[in-house]
Amino acid sequence: SKVAAALVLLAAGIPMLLQGQELLESRPFGDAQENRIRWSLRTGHSDFFLFMKDLVRLRRTQPALRSSSSQNVFRVNDGANVMAFHRWAAAGDDDVVIVSLSNADFTSYDLGLPLAGEWLEVLNGDAAAYGGSNVGNGGSVMASGPPRDGLPHSASIVIPKWGVLVLALRPIPAGGPS
Repeated sequence: SKVAAALVLLAAGIPMLLQGQELLESRPFGDAQENRIRWSLRTGHSDFFLFMKDLVRLRRTQPALRSSSSQNVFRVNDGANVMAFHRWAAAGDDDVVIVSLSNADFTSYDLGLPLAGEWLEVLNGDAAAYGGSNVGNGGSVMASGPPRDGLPHSASIVIPKWGVLVLALRPIPAGGPS
């Protein structure tokens, strides 16, 4: 669910969430009492709700993640079930979104990056706050490797199983994801 939500909210275009999707609601929606949102899921699925809240906040605070910004899907690895795309707006407003549908962690995955230097891990779907195991990059990765994936730089990164990572060049403004 985290990977699907991240793809909907972080890819180019205008995202659409259905009633209760941020709470993992599984019933059809409608006006009848048995089809209304069960707000108790907000407590029962609090880690997923926080993840969704942070995804929405990230989209709102990062200019590169807005619907009008550019997108380049630069990595689709069918064998490893990993995809990555670069979103950018103005100079320095760059984000890279990495998703994995693999059932195994990648501890040293070589990935192209559009710019050299330190990339901050501004969102990790495997964070303990989201019910995960804290498999990640310790807050940042260094793009100092050779060209890869059609991009001028690269880094070796950790990607958690069924993972979602967002890398950015700049820290998120106050009030950004927890």
